[in-house]
Amino acid sequence: MAKILSIRPIQLCLSGSDLGRYTYRMGYGIGCVVVTTIWYIEGASRHILVDAGITAEQFKDYGWRVPKYDLQSLEQGLGKLNLKPEDIDLVIVTHMHFDHVALGYKYTKAKFLVQKDELWAAENEIPPWDPYNYIPRAWKGLDFQVIEGDYEVEEGINCWLTPGHTRGGQSVVIDTAKGKAIIDCFCSQWENYYPYPAMFRPAMKYGEDMPPDPPVALTGPRWDNENSYKSLLKIREAAHILIPGHSPKYLNVDRIP
Repeated sequence: MAKILSIRPIQLCLSGSDLGRYTYRMGYGIGCVVVTTIWYIEGASRHILVDAGITAEQFKDYGWRVPKYDLQSLEQGLGKLNLKPEDIDLVIVTHMHFDHVALGYKYTKAKFLVQKDELWAAENEIPPWDPYNYIPRAWKGLDFQVIEGDYEVEEGINCWLTPGHTRGGQSVVIDTAKGKAIIDCFCSQWENYYPYPAMFRPAMKYGEDMPPDPPVALTGPRWDNENSYKSLLKIREAAHILIPGHSPKYLNVDRIP
């Protein structure tokens, strides 16, 4: 009998931003809410989280100038599920940017599942166009389990290698009662997957000579445009439940689905 899996969002902090930070070369001047969330997979054979999280104070400590506001502590969020950080067995790291791993040190018994290319890039390749997101002290001392390519974590939980935002980003595919829920590995908003026309041409008129709008909007900081485009399309087409990394869509949702 197949497992019945669901996702419990644990929102840790939020801020406001310009949408253009998340939708490459478009969406400027449109405000958006940015939420930092970790995701507990309910119904698995062990205690599994997607991403490790960060606090508003850590954002400041890592040099982030945009104010972040804590919604709750990690302990409070896990406590609502009758869990503590030391209960977590596995943290699936979508990518190694500091805001996805900074609280990793609190999961003292956990393995951290990461793609080989992503760990290599974080430790060896600081891209000159995005030099501020890979900060080694954010993951110092973590116990990594390194994988390469698509990987079955256990029945109903899979990692898909979906590069683009970073070299080795992985999205997490969870089989639920209402189909595949996909937590992406991008610093993304809902509009990356479902952009609307005003984002593309706010100062241009439509006409017969204009090319069609692209079906997805690339993320902001990214390793590769083509891979980002392909990965966004793959996720959008496969997901019955789409979960963009920093979207407020699930801000007041207790369980998915």
